[in-house]
Amino acid sequence: MSSVLFVCRHNSCRSQMAEGFGRHLYGTESGNAFFSRVESAALEGQSRLNPDAIKTMKNLHIDITTQSSKMIDTFSADDFSIIISMCGCGATVPESWKQGKRFEDWNVVDPTGGSEHDFEVARNEIQERVNELVASIKEDRAPTYTLYYGDVCAMPNK
Repeated sequence: MSSVLFVCRHNSCRSQMAEGFGRHLYGTESGNAFFSRVESAALEGQSRLNPDAIKTMKNLHIDITTQSSKMIDTFSADDFSIIISMCGCGATVPESWKQGKRFEDWNVVDPTGGSEHDFEVARNEIQERVNELVASIKEDRAPTYTLYYGDVCAMPNK
């Protein structure tokens, strides 16, 4: 199973929503376990969870109130196979965290200070990206076959 760390500047909104989706949809408690571990962390300074992020996730029946803001150095780079930057701040993620891992920079617009609609847009984008991440990993892991009809290759593998 894969392990994923979602990072952003303050670990108060976007990365927390991503962690919520990762745990709820694909974590070990989800009944559809894909990730062995799902966490989020701050790159610059931790903050309290954004109340509007909590509210917008609760509208989808996902409770993120038990999550907390953490600094990236709380963890070890070796603990994760996937690192996702939520804020277009991938350049500030230490190189040691990117080496030998799947690294993506999603650059989700920060809804902090915005309207309820802004939070819903960010939340929906994050949900879609988490689903796409899992689908992509599943596709990468899918076995490939070559089908032969006699001595003729009827269907080459990918």
